[in-house]
Amino acid sequence: MRRTRIYSGLTAALAAFLLAGCFAGTPNLAPSPQPVEAGHACEDLADTGNQIEFGDELGDEIHGIELGMGKTGVVLAHEESADVCQWLPFGQELQANGYHVLLFDFVDESVGVSKGPEGDMVRQLQSASTFLRKLGAQSIVLMGASMGATAVLNAGGVLSPGPVAVVALSPIGDYKGMKAVDGAKKITMPLLIAAGTKDTITYPDSPDIAQAVYTQAPAKDKKLVLRSDELRGHNIVTQGIGHDAVRIQVLTWLTTVAPPAS
Repeated sequence: MRRTRIYSGLTAALAAFLLAGCFAGTPNLAPSPQPVEAGHACEDLADTGNQIEFGDELGDEIHGIELGMGKTGVVLAHEESADVCQWLPFGQELQANGYHVLLFDFVDESVGVSKGPEGDMVRQLQSASTFLRKLGAQSIVLMGASMGATAVLNAGGVLSPGPVAVVALSPIGDYKGMKAVDGAKKITMPLLIAAGTKDTITYPDSPDIAQAVYTQAPAKDKKLVLRSDELRGHNIVTQGIGHDAVRIQVLTWLTTVAPPAS
């Protein structure tokens, strides 16, 4: 079990300053507040990783979890009304396959613990990617589900440095003005899109959006995975929920375009 807390920028400096204050002047006898931690609703899963905090440059306090280590990083972007718990099972599978994984709670777009004034999901993905590089990753894959899929499509073409690959599972056509197809038009790196053709209850156009993203993306290396079922977002690749054949297909593609590196 690892409970290391990793901070970025000013947050780390502030933590050091407060710690130093404990050894000077009048002792502070007030009880220490409980640390804010991502994945508090799935503690058993969250305990397998390192708690991280970043987003200082945005004025945000973004909380997440780091899994594994290595030079090939994967940033996982969750669905609407969700948090890191959603991605942790697949994140652990990525870790087992040699990837360095970062999961985080979006500010304003999750039921998680991140907070701050900057709710732009593309900027938060930039911050997450930059922080994962500080932790040792040299190349980054962006992978998102539903809302998160639309976010990574919009981030993929504008992040600097850019990701080496993008995976979008069941992207939403228009999420609060952020359009999946508009983002796809700037994707030149390898791209994989997956969706269920019967996933039409919440988003009736889901299969059509997946096809449109595939068609409009200028990426030379792109793959569309459609399966005749109702599975959506992270469920497509979560072991025990999705189809093993599809999950393995996604992992195989990923190891081809962005192989893990120690």
